[in-house]
Amino acid sequence: MKILPKKRTNIYHIIMFLIVMVIFFPTEILFSQDQDDEDEAIEEFWGYDEDMIEDDEEFEDDEEFEDDEEFEDDEEFEDDEEFEDENNSGPGFTIGFIGSLPSYVKDTAGMEIVKYNTGIDFKAVIETPIQFKLVGITYRLGLEVGTFSFTKAHPFEEKYTGMMITGTISIPAGPGKFKLGVGMIGDTVGFTAENSYGLSLGDMLELRLGIRSNTALGVVDDHDNNLGDVSWIDGLLIIGINF
Repeated sequence: MKILPKKRTNIYHIIMFLIVMVIFFPTEILFSQDQDDEDEAIEEFWGYDEDMIEDDEEFEDDEEFEDDEEFEDDEEFEDDEEFEDENNSGPGFTIGFIGSLPSYVKDTAGMEIVKYNTGIDFKAVIETPIQFKLVGITYRLGLEVGTFSFTKAHPFEEKYTGMMITGTISIPAGPGKFKLGVGMIGDTVGFTAENSYGLSLGDMLELRLGIRSNTALGVVDDHDNNLGDVSWIDGLLIIGINF
């Protein structure tokens, strides 16, 4: 075998080492660039150009415009709330007329339903704008003045008639209304409880049908007969006018 000199052997090893480095460890040759060239390269890489800058500015303007619209919507909402507050400030006066037909008259003296001849009674009602709330329920104050008249059937002649004046508290609930009254029924103290339903005919007029229980305490008729507590039921036709 021919043996190479030592010097040539070292050169041979160096050349082989460089070839291996080039094959297995490739490198990139970098060239220096100006700052403008670097910016252009970044823009080309990310697709970021002046058109996108303008789009971003328009997007920001749109967001500001939407914020302005939301602010205007808030102002309109506040205006609507003020309008609703004005409309819901409370009712005015209501004047009503009641035609009632009494029946099922009962006294505690005889503890039975007494046969009385009855007619149609009339009452006038005024409901005020005065309201208050208790346990989440709205109450409205009012006043009622009317008549009542009972005459025993023939052959008896006893009568129980007079005027009734009661202060009332009504509880409106949609188309329905519940009302309590306390005051004078004839010469004695009495109370009433009423439930009615109706509908509005325009903004001012309302028509209602209802039923009422009346009780007068310690009644004495025109012949000085002690009737005890007298109670009866009225069928009601109510016409109301709102102001």
